[in-house]
Amino acid sequence: MARSAYTGAGGGSGALRSAQRAKSRSDRLRQAMARRRLEEYREQKLLRERISDVFGDER
Repeated sequence: MARSAYTGAGGGSGALRSAQRAKSRSDRLRQAMARRRLEEYREQKLLRERISDVFGDER
C-alpha cells in the first residue's frame, strides 16, 4: 500500500513508473503464457494416457 503513496508525490518520475508498469505487465503476460503452456502439456499428457488406456498402447 505504501507504493500508492509514492506514486502520488513525484510527478517527474512518471516515465519510470510507466516503464515499471510495462515491465510488470509483460512479466504477468509471460507468466500467463507459461501457465497456459503447462496446462496444455498436462492436458496432452492426460489425453495420451487415456488413449493408451483405451487402445492398450498399440498405436
